[in-house]
Amino acid sequence: MLYKNNGGKYWWVSFRDPMRPGKFIRKSTGTTSIKDARSVEQAMHLSIKRKMDDKKLKSILDAVFSKEREDSGLQLDQIWAVYLRFMSMRDRKPGERLVKQRKKNLDDFIEWTKNEYPIKTAEEVTFECAMAYAEHLKKKSSPKDKKHKATLKDKSRKEYIGNLSTIWKAAEALYGVRNPWKDLRPAVRDGQRHAAFTRAQEQAVLAAAKASVVPHWYEACLIARWTGLRKHDIVFLEWSKVDFEKGVIRTKPIKTQGYNIEVEVPMVAVLRDALKGLFVKGRKYVLPEFANAYPGDPEDCTFAEILKAADVDDPTITFHSWRHTFRTRLAEAGVSSDLAKRLGGWTQDATVQRYDHADKTEEIRRALESTSAVRP
Repeated sequence: MLYKNNGGKYWWVSFRDPMRPGKFIRKSTGTTSIKDARSVEQAMHLSIKRKMDDKKLKSILDAVFSKEREDSGLQLDQIWAVYLRFMSMRDRKPGERLVKQRKKNLDDFIEWTKNEYPIKTAEEVTFECAMAYAEHLKKKSSPKDKKHKATLKDKSRKEYIGNLSTIWKAAEALYGVRNPWKDLRPAVRDGQRHAAFTRAQEQAVLAAAKASVVPHWYEACLIARWTGLRKHDIVFLEWSKVDFEKGVIRTKPIKTQGYNIEVEVPMVAVLRDALKGLFVKGRKYVLPEFANAYPGDPEDCTFAEILKAADVDDPTITFHSWRHTFRTRLAEAGVSSDLAKRLGGWTQDATVQRYDHADKTEEIRRALESTSAVRP
């Protein structure tokens, strides 16, 4: 059935979900033409019933939506709408922060083209244009980081270009626009960029963090050490995700939000006590000063200065090393690979993340407690 919402611009389609009796699927067709909407309705219906392969579906959608381009090509300021439409049709819903980051990366690129590479359409973004922007990212500081002038690291540039590549995939699928970004992402050599802390380094860094002039570096490091959460997820950890009654932290890491996976990590005693000392009623974030400074560190003391104070002089050590340390300690304690994956939110085998491990809480807590003979 086709319909329009009150005051809506586009036609929507609704039909019964063959996989869920009694449920309906409702999607925007992304077009104002009733004729084109009927074509989309038929294509989506056949696709969901598995009577049409992806190639045929693409050809029908391409025939419908290519009309919007006319002779002017796909305008750069239209490509975000194309991306959102494509994700809706594929029934994919990335996390809110990831969507915002992709939109920001696209806006930064479009702003750059206005001054450095005057183009107006997605077709004009050639491989040479993409390379020029990649070099720009290599030389310039992150557009969202006004305070810190350091150049983007390989991993950050890889994510930046990867987000643009994902957006261009939508234009490639619906309009046949070539994706110039897919071969440009810089290689990230994890073995050269991160390493786990030794036990001596671990204790030295925690001591240096506790003595820092910036409050709560110690607590940030404790969270990282005993949960394995990435820096972004620690910085934006909300008090609503900390359950003192059960003694666990529940959160959906940004890199697994697309799978709707929630990670639940028991808090060992030292972490639970430290967080209780931080709790302020009505406050949203556990570490608000870090959330305000992200993606950089608080200006008064960066993690690099913490490492220097701890006498840890190793280019492979970064804040992300806590995540490596977390998994290393689990392996040393004999925690199974499946359990480690569920704790850390690794998605190499995404299905294992969907297991309900509530009844494993106390077992996991004992395993975590056993990973260090010396309490920080």
